[in-house]
Amino acid sequence: MRGTMMDFPLTLPHLLERNGKLFSRVEIVSRKPDRSIERGTYGDFCRRARSLAAGLTQLGLQRGDRVGSMMWNHSGHLDAFFGVSCAGGFCTR
Repeated sequence: MRGTMMDFPLTLPHLLERNGKLFSRVEIVSRKPDRSIERGTYGDFCRRARSLAAGLTQLGLQRGDRVGSMMWNHSGHLDAFFGVSCAGGFCTR
């Protein structure tokens, strides 16, 4: 019996890929702790998150490993949150 559930798991790597495909030119605006404004696009964000995931994997991050983050809630933290998840880890705060 088919239910109303999705056909694939709703995970961060799926959301990252969807954002990169459908919204690559949509702007993301972030304020840094020094109160400066940083602007980028979802396409830029997806490239940075994938690059971080590849780097963490090369450094030996294993599926299920935890990675701590002490960043403010800005674009760098967004990159880390998705990048760690795409590498198979868990980002903790």
